[in-house]
Amino acid sequence: MGITRSSSGVAGLLAASLAAAPAAAGPPAGPVDAQAPESTPSIFGGQPAATCEWPTTVSINGSCTGTLVHPEIVVYAAHCGKSPWVWFGESLDDLDAGRFVDTKSCETYPGFKGIGTNTDFAFCRLAEPVTDVEIVPILMGCELELLQPGTEVVAVGFGVDEFQGYGTKRVVSFPIVSVEASGEVTAGGDGLSICNGDSGGPLYLRLPPELDPQRSWRVFGVTSWGPSDCALTQYFGTLHSAVAWIEERTGIDITPCHNSDGSWQAGPDCNGFPLDPGSGNGAWPSWCEGQALGESAATCGQPTLVQDLEPPLVAIVDPLDQTVFTSDPETSTVTIAIEAEASDLGWGLAKVELLINGNPAANGAKSFPPWTWAGAFPPGGYVLSTVATDLAGNSTESAPIHVGVDADPPEPAPEPEPEPEPEPDTGTDDFGETAGGDLALDGHGGCGCTTAPSGAPAGLCGLAIFVVAGRLRRRRK
Repeated sequence: MGITRSSSGVAGLLAASLAAAPAAAGPPAGPVDAQAPESTPSIFGGQPAATCEWPTTVSINGSCTGTLVHPEIVVYAAHCGKSPWVWFGESLDDLDAGRFVDTKSCETYPGFKGIGTNTDFAFCRLAEPVTDVEIVPILMGCELELLQPGTEVVAVGFGVDEFQGYGTKRVVSFPIVSVEASGEVTAGGDGLSICNGDSGGPLYLRLPPELDPQRSWRVFGVTSWGPSDCALTQYFGTLHSAVAWIEERTGIDITPCHNSDGSWQAGPDCNGFPLDPGSGNGAWPSWCEGQALGESAATCGQPTLVQDLEPPLVAIVDPLDQTVFTSDPETSTVTIAIEAEASDLGWGLAKVELLINGNPAANGAKSFPPWTWAGAFPPGGYVLSTVATDLAGNSTESAPIHVGVDADPPEPAPEPEPEPEPEPDTGTDDFGETAGGDLALDGHGGCGCTTAPSGAPAGLCGLAIFVVAGRLRRRRK
């Protein structure tokens, strides 16, 4: 690689010298005390980000940087550890000019083998989805061909600058130097680079017009490690390498245009990507609205899938059917926690809604898992069910759950009577005329036929109509 190591060796690497702030149980009440380490080398060439510039770049616990890749998922580097919150904004010294979002859980890549192995990945699942910031999609599939020496990229992070400042989002552009055998990318150098505190942060690149006439952007890098001299070339993990693990652990599709293996699979969300996320449009009170968005993407294939006709699956797993609850004597109610499981093999789930006695529950529609609800129920009997709707509009209602509070649960509805078998076609009706009437005589055939086709049992036409009608009712509403 031709990179000169400092005398401090591995101890001088970014991964081992983060500008760390004390861990907190929640967002701090005042400015984050995140000071740069002493004797940190300088970094040159970066500029402070304007308000709402690169809004998907976040601060991880005031000590690292990360990237929002889905309304619920922030990715960063494993060596940064876990974080109770992430920060959306431009400066940790001005907490009123951005927003904190708590994390629900964080995980580090189980195959993390230390620096230099392209395994320095972690993600946090947010306690509540951030649906108002436009997501820059992950570089996947055929787009990976752009990871070549000389490709210009943009790095964003909250790390140390050339003036020893820390905690301000800064932006710098530089070229890719090489793609390592491990899958990592080296980039920057000659005074244009990243430094301590930028760990976990993104590298973005803009698609060329021959691949995307709209020239939308992609995110692909996770800042990992490098020489202690921040002016030199540094090392970045490649985010697509962690997609399958993140999707497996969360059950969330974070690549709307691809499968996790990189194959093209354009769903209904494969559109509307930011065309200029570095423009700084909007303000944080309105979650940086006003970004220019593109049309449907078609970088690696056609922009749409074959129509999704398969309905989702949904079932209430708690409480169990026929459960009886006892109310609290002081409140004359009992809190019932309800949990459902839902999945979809097509384009994905749009929402899951709770029904109580056949009616939508107040605030009972959820767009993101977990599919859980809780409410205070007075004495009586209740029928609980959930309706899952996928992105194609197909809906499925779960089997009902019957519960009681200080009372017996409602009786389950009786099973519907099976459809009667069709009567054999005798060829004549009650008036002695041909059952098919003029249609059969005119040779139109179809289900006006007076006899079954040769070799088929009588009544085949009527049975075929019943099966097709049942399939249409089941698949789509």
